[in-house]
Amino acid sequence: MDFSLFLIDLQETHPLEIRPMIPPYLEDMDIEEKFLKSYMQLQRSIQLKNRILSLVNAYFIGKILTEIESTSERFRMKRRLTKHYLTMTEYTFNLFEPNPSQILRTKYLNVQDIRKMKRQEILVLRSYLNKDFAGAQNLGEESC
Repeated sequence: MDFSLFLIDLQETHPLEIRPMIPPYLEDMDIEEKFLKSYMQLQRSIQLKNRILSLVNAYFIGKILTEIESTSERFRMKRRLTKHYLTMTEYTFNLFEPNPSQILRTKYLNVQDIRKMKRQEILVLRSYLNKDFAGAQNLGEESC
């Protein structure tokens, strides 16, 4: 897909009532269970061609991986993913980390397109998302 279309997607601000994203796991699960449950849900959502759910599941796997403190444990968990899924989850998390709820506003972005991007493109898109999110927070603070 066209990079400019992704940029437009990330700048989308339509006033949907955006509720917090629900992870595909229960908070009381251990890290291994969270990871496996999320991975299974990502595979299933891709199989069902559910674009938003795939983005959400990929985001949460990326989040789980970044929250693992031990580098050896993180490496072990990453090895359980194929290169395809590892790139997809890392890029999705990196892109939406500043504002995860933007996933629910997207209209075009999908995990396959994100996986095909170059890391530099992810960082450029992230900077736009981060800038727009910070600007929206500042506007919200001014109106109080």
